[in-house]
Amino acid sequence: PVSAMIHIPKAQEVLDRDGNIAAVVNTFIDTATSDDDTKEKQQQQQQHNVERWEKYCGRCFSQLEWWAEATRKHREVVDPFDESPVFVKTPDQRNAP
Repeated sequence: PVSAMIHIPKAQEVLDRDGNIAAVVNTFIDTATSDDDTKEKQQQQQQHNVERWEKYCGRCFSQLEWWAEATRKHREVVDPFDESPVFVKTPDQRNAP
């Protein structure tokens, strides 16, 4: 099963409108440094943030991909509808005897 979950607190700050990691850096940067130093630190921090989110989300997506592939392979061997046919009657068909 896919046990990993993705939690994104303050998603509006983490993701941009297209669902990409936002370019906002929520870390303190010393204002006494030059603009070039500040920009470089921001770029490094942004890259670090992207890498952390990719690693974090990648765990869930890897499990999901594994599960999907396993399901596809199993379906080639066993038809799931043989053991659990589609309901064709009223909803009370689901009720226990």
